[in-house]
Amino acid sequence: LWTDGRYFLQAEQQLDCQWIIMQQGEDGYPSAGDWLLSVLSSGDRVGSDPRYVSISEWTSYSSVLEENNISMVEVADLFDEIWTEDRPERPNSPLIIHTLEYSGEQLSNKIERIRAELNADNSDALVLTALDDTAWTFNLRGSDRETSAMFYSY
Repeated sequence: LWTDGRYFLQAEQQLDCQWIIMQQGEDGYPSAGDWLLSVLSSGDRVGSDPRYVSISEWTSYSSVLEENNISMVEVADLFDEIWTEDRPERPNSPLIIHTLEYSGEQLSNKIERIRAELNADNSDALVLTALDDTAWTFNLRGSDRETSAMFYSY
């Protein structure tokens, strides 16, 4: 398990001895890409669900692995396939419109600014992949997560 400093202690306390905790960014721990290269061989394939890694992570892993003739391939969410019993339903709470009083900017103004930046960069689209980006852009809040006002979105 690769994790950053926010979760070192929690990982050590909650994971059993079957796990190796890789302290991301700390000396003495390989990056995920370096570790993959150390355990895989030419012709091997790494499967990942692209919904759970950023495009920059996917691209970074792919380029490092491809240099060593190892492929990065898209796979379905394995948790969906194997966790079929006693799985809690995904939250589906109503969304709350974050009013101007709290957001500081109307949604229409944000969209205009985003479109202007896209045009200036000669781009056709913006893909939002972080929950907080979606919440900020559309002035929405939710309660799908107990510890924040975020909601699940794609």
